[in-house]
Order: sequence, then C-alpha cells, then structure tokens
Amino acid sequence: MSWLNIITPSALAAYTLIIAVACAIIAYLNYGLPYSIPFAGSAIALGIGIVRRFQQRKKA
Repeated sequence: MSWLNIITPSALAAYTLIIAVACAIIAYLNYGLPYSIPFAGSAIALGIGIVRRFQQRKKA
C-alpha cells in the first residue's frame, strides 16, 4: 500500500480545513480579530463543502 492511497479527496479536504482553522487562530492571536475573519470564513466554507459532499455520497 503506497502513501498515495491515504490521500483521498475527503482526507485532503479535512487536512485543508484543519490548516485553515489553524491559520485563523494564528492570525487572531498575532494580529487581532479583523485579520482572522478571512481565514475563519474560508474554514467555514470548506466545512460546509465537506458536509455537503458527504451528504451527496450517502444519498447515492
């Protein structure tokens, strides 16, 4: 089993979500709330996208 089998689209989306949340937290701690809002917004959008993808997969 190669390491490429581990990287599925859903896992990649989950990793991206974790990184976006971490960036939002780091931006909030270093620069304050206004700078963390774009990162938090992208993290929320990624989360919504992941949830919708799993809901579509369950229906099919």
